[in-house]
Amino acid sequence: MTPRVGTSNKNIYRRIITLDKHTPSLLKSNWRKIVGGGVALAFMISTVTLASMYTKSSAEIEATKAMYEQKIEQANEANSVALAKNEETTNSVRQELVVLKEEMSKKDETISGLNKQISYTKKAFQAELMTAESKLSSVKNKLDNTRTELGAAQSKIQNTVKTTSSTLPSTTSNKIKSTSASSKKTILVKQQVGAIFTVEATAYTAKCTGCSGITAAGVDIRKTTPKIIAVDPNVIDLNRKVELFVDGKSLGIWETKDVGGDIKGFRIDVLKATMSEALQFGRQYVTLKVVE
Repeated sequence: MTPRVGTSNKNIYRRIITLDKHTPSLLKSNWRKIVGGGVALAFMISTVTLASMYTKSSAEIEATKAMYEQKIEQANEANSVALAKNEETTNSVRQELVVLKEEMSKKDETISGLNKQISYTKKAFQAELMTAESKLSSVKNKLDNTRTELGAAQSKIQNTVKTTSSTLPSTTSNKIKSTSASSKKTILVKQQVGAIFTVEATAYTAKCTGCSGITAAGVDIRKTTPKIIAVDPNVIDLNRKVELFVDGKSLGIWETKDVGGDIKGFRIDVLKATMSEALQFGRQYVTLKVVE
């Protein structure tokens, strides 16, 4: 701590007064001079000490100030470097954003073009589908009319045959039966390669009621399911290859390797692997084409 000059001088002064009381009068004048010089010297020493301490404090303050100024300068430099890096990063991100926006814009244009193309194709396909459905409906109507006319004609022929058979003599009846047999032979002759006609189709499996798993042509169908159909040999003979069509779509090449008790006339039975497949196939009209 800095000494308090005033307090020190008072103590010295008190000592002087005490000494003055006990000092002979002869020495009082000289002693006072000596003491006065001592006081002056003490004051000078105090002043020098204060000046020295003030100078030292000023130097420390200046050093501390310089140290903090240096730290502030270093911090400013570090901040400047960080700001420069942040600015560089920001510019890089901005450039990437610009590139991404351009790419997104191009992709949006591409998607828009694809959507337009899809919409146009969809409309065109719907128009073609409507046209095809209209044509298919017309064909089905014609086919139904043809079947109706064919059924009516067959019924008429059968009624005519029955009526004629009942009214003619036995010899004539035998001739009619002979003619009927020759008609069956004629049917077989007509089913030559390239012949196309419509038949009613159902489906069966190797495990159906009354089925042995061996076809009429001797094919074992208990473990495999080849593409086989059962036919009426009076309409088309066995061991022929035919192609089946449903609504104009080919079902592939099949072989006539089997017969059936209910398969008479223009009827066929299609072999399926499972009963569910057979039930799904159901009963439908198919087009049959003789391949070989």
